[in-house]
Order: sequence, then structure tokens, then C-alpha cells
Amino acid sequence: MSLTITIKHVLDPDGHNPALFLKGDWLIVQIGDGNYCGYGEASHSCNDNECKETILKLFDAYVENIDLSFSAIEKLSQGPFSIANSFVTATAISGLNQALYDLVAKRERLPVWGLFTDKKCQTRVPVYATINRALTTRTLDNYYNIVVEAVKQGFTAIKCAPFEKVHNDGDQLSQCKEGLLILEYLRKNFPDLNIRIDFHERFPLEAFIRLLP
Repeated sequence: MSLTITIKHVLDPDGHNPALFLKGDWLIVQIGDGNYCGYGEASHSCNDNECKETILKLFDAYVENIDLSFSAIEKLSQGPFSIANSFVTATAISGLNQALYDLVAKRERLPVWGLFTDKKCQTRVPVYATINRALTTRTLDNYYNIVVEAVKQGFTAIKCAPFEKVHNDGDQLSQCKEGLLILEYLRKNFPDLNIRIDFHERFPLEAFIRLLP
């Protein structure tokens, strides 16, 4: 039986946010065999329409009539899926691979990692909550309320991007003052929280070195 594919385009509820360099919407790849469905993500290729077209072309050429198994996916990964001529193609291949591994794992009634080994490497995996998309006003109160919610959900680490007012031209050290105040505020109010910072390539190296002391 041939596999089927559906590509779901999930709109970003907050829209594109240029200040954070976000790419906007989400592309979810769903591959089905009539009984189970595997899911993958192919978002943020910088061209969603081209990525959809590429996913469908690759599916038609290599996936639709495949005798699906773990070894078959591995052959794809070592063959036609081993090289991408563009970032869009690489993103499309990633989404297809994720969905295929997920589908095989569900068929075998295993977690995905169980396809690769029968030994648990870890029983716990540390994670952090990225709060960028949850922020709306980006005020101190907004930061506080969102971090409180993350802590309530059990996260001990968050990642934020408070330097949206910094640009690659101009005086980055002056532009970053508000971001530093936000980090100082978070540290004061959440002394035990692990805080990770995404700078989104806003600081050239020389400005970053001056900022660190």
C-alpha cells in the first residue's frame, strides 16, 4: 500500500515578528500508512511555498512507494537525502525524515530512540522554555508573568532574546541597555532560574567583547 502525505500550514498566532528575526508560520509534515501517522516539522526554511513543493517532489520520487522500514530510511539518508542543494531542500528532507522515523516507531510500538538502540542513554533530559513567542508587550511585567508561568510548568531554565533594539549599525553598547536591565530584573526576581540568552546575531564580535566585562 502506498504511503500518503499531508502538509499542514499552521499560522503563527502572533504573526511575523521582525524584531526577533522569526520566520513566522509552521509547516507540519504528516505521512500515513492507513493505520498510523508519523509527523515531522519543516518550518523556517525562509520560503514555505517552495518548501511545500520540494517536500511533495521528494515524497513522490523517493517515499510514496517505499517498502518502509528503519533500514529503508537509513538508505534514504545515506543516498538521495544525504545532499541538499539549498536550505529549503535541507529543511524539506528534515521534515520527511522526522515523519518517516516517527511512523516506523509507531508501527513497531517503540519510542523513536528505540529504533536506534535498545539501551536507555538517559532517563531524564534537561530542557528549557523559549519564551520569545509568548511575550506580547515585552515590558518587565510581561517578562515576569511569562517566566512565572514557565516556572509553574516545571521549567528550571528559560531562553529569552531581550536585545531586539540592538542593530548591527550604530552604538550597540548604548542600544543594549534595555536588554541588560531586563536580564538584571529577571535575575533579581528569579535567582535560581537558569537563563539562556539568544542574541540573534545582533552584536559584532568587537562590540560583544566590550560588552562582556
